[in-house]
Amino acid sequence: MSRIHVPWLDAEDGLRLTRRGLLARSGAIAGAAALGAPWAPVRRALAKEAGFPGVAAGMRVISRSPINLETPIPQLRTWITPDEWFFVRLHLPGYAQLSRDTWQMTVDGEVGQPLRLGWADVQRFQRVELTAWLQCAGNRRGHFQPKAAGGQWDRGAIGNARWTGICLRDVLLSAAPTLKAHHVAFEGNDPHGQAPPYVRSVPIEKALDPNTLLVFEMNGQPLPVLHGFPVRALVPGWVGSVNVKWIKSVHVVEQEWNGPYMKDLYRINLVPINPADKNFNFAQDFVPTTVFPVNSFFTSPVTGATVPAGPAAFTGVAYAGETTIAAVEVSVDGGAWQPARITTPGTAYAWYQWAFAATLGPGSHVLAVRATDSRGRTQPREALWNPQGYFYNAWDMLTVGVS
Repeated sequence: MSRIHVPWLDAEDGLRLTRRGLLARSGAIAGAAALGAPWAPVRRALAKEAGFPGVAAGMRVISRSPINLETPIPQLRTWITPDEWFFVRLHLPGYAQLSRDTWQMTVDGEVGQPLRLGWADVQRFQRVELTAWLQCAGNRRGHFQPKAAGGQWDRGAIGNARWTGICLRDVLLSAAPTLKAHHVAFEGNDPHGQAPPYVRSVPIEKALDPNTLLVFEMNGQPLPVLHGFPVRALVPGWVGSVNVKWIKSVHVVEQEWNGPYMKDLYRINLVPINPADKNFNFAQDFVPTTVFPVNSFFTSPVTGATVPAGPAAFTGVAYAGETTIAAVEVSVDGGAWQPARITTPGTAYAWYQWAFAATLGPGSHVLAVRATDSRGRTQPREALWNPQGYFYNAWDMLTVGVS
């Protein structure tokens, strides 16, 4: 079947709860929130753009329920993306509002020593810091042709931040995983009524990677509420959906988590398919989205801008899932690829900023950018089309007018 097999999700937009689904499956609280009834936390968050807590007023609203906000391109020109300009991606109406004093998380499943940790317990582990970008799987989804289902993000469902927390590895080893521990699932505190909780899992190897963290600070400050306060998962280089917010539980399990956010959503075809072909099943025919492919895009100027004739400067960012960037190249009007200059050195997880200069005459010009990672993988001319619109990484195209 071509439609997503989750009855409480909109079949045309697999990441959005429907009014009917909320009433049928999510209980009175979630249903009332979606319908505008007086559930105070959700009402405050959805009433108007300025009501989104900790969020700049200039964010592009993709949807209000759930809250999905995109960063404008000019705000992606700095090495570190400020908290208030960092994109927001929620999966359910409402968001958790927790206190450090009462928050707890459990570690259970295939472990010899189940754990229940409060805020003070988490602080006893060694603190670590990691600069890493975080990106929604649907970033640049709006560029797919034909259109893919889901929120039509442009380029702004990404940001680069300094994260502070503890290694998930340290927590897991304290719980003494058994020989059956092959996957680790994060469960969030997202309000979900009677619908299934938000749970995503990763293989044990990624969970034990020293760069996989449980974080509680973002850019030197406590996590903003819409970014997972007090504690969220950070799985750098991987699909944004596994970076679960408002951590409630860490389940150590034998197999990949058998829930809708693993079996029906965030899955992708490995080979090209015909967009007109509807004879597929997400759970059986597709695989989970994991590591992001190499990608880059322009941040200045914005498409459609007009620049003076003569020397012109172009900037952007480049990044790859778990590898460094080896080269960034720009083509002007279909000409030969020319090297761009990397201006801020990135890492396997922090993005690279780059700059390119060209002399342009009057008229309209089209520039393309592509990046190559340290394993020799280069952005393709066209992205792999998939029904849910994930991992778009085709050459970014920028059209500018020259006066």
